[in-house]
Amino acid sequence: MKKPTEETSSDGHRPPLQDAPAIYEVICHSIEIDHLICYRTHRLYLTKAQADAINNNQPESLRFVGI
Repeated sequence: MKKPTEETSSDGHRPPLQDAPAIYEVICHSIEIDHLICYRTHRLYLTKAQADAINNNQPESLRFVGI
């Protein structure tokens, strides 16, 4: 049996990228995310859908940093 890697789960399937959390950085002065006040340079683990929803509501709030 193959050992699972970061790219695959134990059953051998790769999770969709939009569901995998990634690091996003706050680029606006401040924003409330999940009842937290986050300031510029604050980094959070969010899914792409969460980050897109935040940026759609308040444009140019977050930028993708990496996985």
